[in-house]
Amino acid sequence: MSLTTQELSAYISEQMRMSHVYQPVMLQVLFEQGGTASIDDIAKALLSYDRSQVEYYAIRTKNMVGRAMRSFGMNEFRQLSDDDPVLAHSPLLRAAQLTLQYAQDHGSIGLTPNKAFKRVFVHWAAEHFDWPGMGFEELFRVNKVLNEYDFPPLELLHFLLLELKLGRHYKGEFKITKRGAELLAHPAQLLNALVPFYVMNMDHSSYSRSGDQAVGNWDVWFNVLNVEAEDGGTEVELYEVFYGKLSDAVMAWRATSSFYCCVLRPLCWAGLLSSHQAQDERRAEAAYFKTPLWRAWLKLDTDDMVEPAPRH
Repeated sequence: MSLTTQELSAYISEQMRMSHVYQPVMLQVLFEQGGTASIDDIAKALLSYDRSQVEYYAIRTKNMVGRAMRSFGMNEFRQLSDDDPVLAHSPLLRAAQLTLQYAQDHGSIGLTPNKAFKRVFVHWAAEHFDWPGMGFEELFRVNKVLNEYDFPPLELLHFLLLELKLGRHYKGEFKITKRGAELLAHPAQLLNALVPFYVMNMDHSSYSRSGDQAVGNWDVWFNVLNVEAEDGGTEVELYEVFYGKLSDAVMAWRATSSFYCCVLRPLCWAGLLSSHQAQDERRAEAAYFKTPLWRAWLKLDTDDMVEPAPRH
């Protein structure tokens, strides 16, 4: 049913509710687009006028995202060149480059009905990522075939690429975006976009057995590890620097596990720490050291306290 000009005028002046902007904005969009508009168009217009939502996200930006980035020292990164060899120390950056390059070269990456990467790409990624501790042979030692969830770094990377709008899903395929292509051409910028977001914004406790969040913040963890990991330390040794002597209680493993999952492993996957252990050693016996990427990229308050470890 269509309204006459007079009926529409009467509706606006006599019946339209003005307690909020919804109805006026919807009419404005319809007028501007010749009488028809998609739900998305109307929703976007409403959001632009919804001051409460703007204020909500302003508070979120100031109190959460901004605070997290400031604690990470977002203004204290050293600028790296795209050909700096220290970039090669980041498994996450390398995996992102390979995935985006694959999507660019092949036009897309196939997705399953559940929107995970198809096995053909998962197998390719396992072979080419060269992920520490999860190489091709290690993964197939316990799996006959690989799905995305069998290769946790790939599952994480898939999420990050979508969240940062470096890739998108379109008609059952993963495609590289314009932003993704731009950052692919500039590895240092890709590192700047990828690693701080991964380290600071992810809930790393969701990847732990216990689900416990480590107590602390990245400002403290970075500045203390800047000194303590210079000469290397095991999981327990570094844990005790922050939290004191580890308890002898049966469930004490939960504390070191949360520290590993929420601090040490993210830094290793980011390429800022590296772990070293003999083939038959347990994870807890591995020693963690700062990588050349840490020294070249991060600028921290405790830099003056670092005594370079002897290099032989």
